[in-house]
Amino acid sequence: RRDRGTSMVSNEIIEPRSNVFQAQRRRVYVAGLFDESNYEKWTPSEILEVAVDLINDHEDGWFDDVLDDGTELVLRFADSGCDPRKSLPAYWDLRTNWGAEESKDVDGGCDSRRSAPRLHGIIGCRCSAATAAVARTAGLEVVPMVSPVSSAADLSEKADYPSPFRLVGPDDERGQVGALVSLLRAMEWEKVSVIATDTKFARDMMTDFSSLWVGHHLAGDVGESAWIGEVVYSHIIKLNADGTVNEESVRRALNGTPTNNPSTNSRVIVLMAHHQHAYSILKIAREAEFQPETIWTGSEWVGQETLSHHLPQNPNGTSSSWMPEIPGYLGILPHRNWDGVYKDFLQRLRASQQSRGRPPVDHLGYEAEMIVDSLLALSMALSNVSPELRDDGQVVMEELFNVKFSGLSGPVSFTAEGGRENPRYSVINWKSNDMSGTPWTEVGEVGVKLDVNSSINISDICWPESLGGCGLEKAPSEVYATSTEGGNQVPAWVWVLISILGAGVLMGGYLGFRFRNELRTRR
Repeated sequence: RRDRGTSMVSNEIIEPRSNVFQAQRRRVYVAGLFDESNYEKWTPSEILEVAVDLINDHEDGWFDDVLDDGTELVLRFADSGCDPRKSLPAYWDLRTNWGAEESKDVDGGCDSRRSAPRLHGIIGCRCSAATAAVARTAGLEVVPMVSPVSSAADLSEKADYPSPFRLVGPDDERGQVGALVSLLRAMEWEKVSVIATDTKFARDMMTDFSSLWVGHHLAGDVGESAWIGEVVYSHIIKLNADGTVNEESVRRALNGTPTNNPSTNSRVIVLMAHHQHAYSILKIAREAEFQPETIWTGSEWVGQETLSHHLPQNPNGTSSSWMPEIPGYLGILPHRNWDGVYKDFLQRLRASQQSRGRPPVDHLGYEAEMIVDSLLALSMALSNVSPELRDDGQVVMEELFNVKFSGLSGPVSFTAEGGRENPRYSVINWKSNDMSGTPWTEVGEVGVKLDVNSSINISDICWPESLGGCGLEKAPSEVYATSTEGGNQVPAWVWVLISILGAGVLMGGYLGFRFRNELRTRR
């Protein structure tokens, strides 16, 4: 096996292997399973088709040393939806009915009695539930699986899911929950409230976050002092039968948020929800005029994009004017690399689209980057296994653990559980829904632990105007000032007036008491 290191393209001139000319043409078979919805200018099948063509061309300067022994990469695509009830039948249909033209012995010595060729790997799915359903069956058949963005923590349980790898960290301390804690601690906050939707994704994140956040913590390695994490309030928002958020449940969650006593409240609300639910919750909060100095934070639901690299996907169109005006929102999404590897593929994809008469994309969504890197990782593992052993899925999976390269999404390697090693996250700040400017601004980067590689430019963050707006050198306090139960903060002059009136009442009572005593004495 050759060590590929982290270079994009091998500049070494590799001499042809003598057995390449002697052996029959080899093939490796890979299934692509993705839903085809929610994509505007590109689809997973198109991205995979371009990537496969590039991998099979060993003279185009793009990872030319992958499968360069005369092996052809063959990929078939199926729409798996975002539903396990659809993904598993889609996988099984590909697995058993690949095509009569592929069933003959073309693998240079493989068993020609098979009714269908051996499936060497799977790329997909997008949604974790769909991935889990396929992964259980693929695990029984020992078929390696690489998912671009499935992040459920359960998929790290190798006893239940032995075959899946993924290009993201899991939804726990090894992934975005750890990154979220790093973000909050970079602001030196210790108390937060947590609001989550009634979904497995959000509930699991809420549990993992609380376990990681609550309690006494020792001083960190980057100058962080010892601290005590508290969740002062938590609430689960119910969903309607059609999957939308229940507005009354949202209002109950907001009304129950403690705002009076600074020792038991927090203006930092961690919102754990899928993007379509998070938007609705923020919109209801805005319309209800909920505490305007609230600092909303969230996980990677901001990762969907349309008009700009960081603009959330609009379920009703492309304008962002519908977005609730929630200045100061802080979120995280997988770090975007955008180096030479990314730009090189983007240029090749644009050329392919133009040749087909399609409008070329101006940038790639992060899911597209992960899709390409998933295929590269699997192809490299297959390439590093001797052709006669590639039908052994266990051998290929063992080789996946050794894969290491610089891809479109940055450095790629895997942990012992199959997750992305050392995932990095960009910190995003929502400033305005005015499309004349940049709604989302990247203000820094964090990892799953607050370390020397974490860097957040606090002065670049725009907070709510009542907290000072933009340009602060230090993050605002995480607690509300004393306020009424209704959620509207009482101005300071009101408290001064109440104090004066209270003192006047006490003094009047005291003077009246003395006057009555003097009258009794005179009598």
